[in-house]
Amino acid sequence: RKLKVLFDFLKLLKNKKLKSTTLKELAYLLNLSISTVSKALNNSPEISKVTKVKVKEMAEACGYEPNFAARSLRLGESWLQSPSNQYIRSKSIRSLGVIVPNIIEESYAKAIQSIVAEANSLNYNIVIGISDVETEKEKESLEMMISRGVLGILISLSKETQLLEDKENFDLIIHQNHPIVLFKQVFEKFACDKVTNDDFDGAFQATEYLIDSGCNNIAFLSAIEDTSLGELRKQGYLQALKMKTSKKIQPILIKIDNYENFEIILKQALKTNKIDGVLAADEQSAICALNMIQLAGFKVPEDISIIGFNNSLMTKHSNPPMTTVSEYSANLGKEALTALIERVENKNSGIHVHKVIKTNLTIRNSTHNLN
Repeated sequence: RKLKVLFDFLKLLKNKKLKSTTLKELAYLLNLSISTVSKALNNSPEISKVTKVKVKEMAEACGYEPNFAARSLRLGESWLQSPSNQYIRSKSIRSLGVIVPNIIEESYAKAIQSIVAEANSLNYNIVIGISDVETEKEKESLEMMISRGVLGILISLSKETQLLEDKENFDLIIHQNHPIVLFKQVFEKFACDKVTNDDFDGAFQATEYLIDSGCNNIAFLSAIEDTSLGELRKQGYLQALKMKTSKKIQPILIKIDNYENFEIILKQALKTNKIDGVLAADEQSAICALNMIQLAGFKVPEDISIIGFNNSLMTKHSNPPMTTVSEYSANLGKEALTALIERVENKNSGIHVHKVIKTNLTIRNSTHNLN
């Protein structure tokens, strides 16, 4: 182990040139977590004297320089450099992290906007990471935030993490006493607080409305089946078919693995089944389905009724305007932030809670009116 560390150290020095050593590199050389190294450098009472000495000696040997900008995010301090090169503390704000799959979707954009506004009003700064639906990028964002010393992290899980049920990174962070709150896209096996929309009930209500408006062959169209909300919406659809029909209606499940194949898959489903209603599990699928169904010669809602999710500008201004399950993303973000701050400030040290926010159906012209 010592020889390997020496080799890695020499290799690091050779490649560093003018670049400063990072906290992550120090942690690797010392075979310690980033959190432990950070605490040792800042003389945390949680770290033993032996470890502090070892960390500081390695930091000095590598020419490590503290990132005072990152320190200010963590401790709620800003730092000014005096003429004698001494750093002087001044009061500033603390930092929290938010990791989401993307910021293109209106639901995520609204949630983040709400989180930032509420956090700033409470003297917290927000650091944002984008996972781009990949576990590895999610991991990189987590490492970046821990190295910058955020006090807690809000996470909407990537599709890949949910598919692989990969919770190793999260367990490690939780064990290091970094509070985590999952929101929107969650995984029930994660031992932390959660805040989600009532996706099951939203899909149930939408399917029930299609049945009550006269639809007999309702398809569930999903490009997010491998996510928590995709699964809940599918179960809501199936339960409504089971409970709300006097005659047995067979479910029609249309799974989109890749949007490049969307048109082929949907056309085949329309050809095979006499579909007269569609519940799309996500906004993008709903808009694509609306356009392609009409291009295929069907009239909406005369031939086929369509309901989507999110109630965004796209669904409001589609042709025809789309009936949607309305989710209150701003409220979701605010509730998630409140849950995290309660953990960070030790106002909630009890059992983990899962808060569910109600949705409602917004009726527009892509469905028949109820008689």
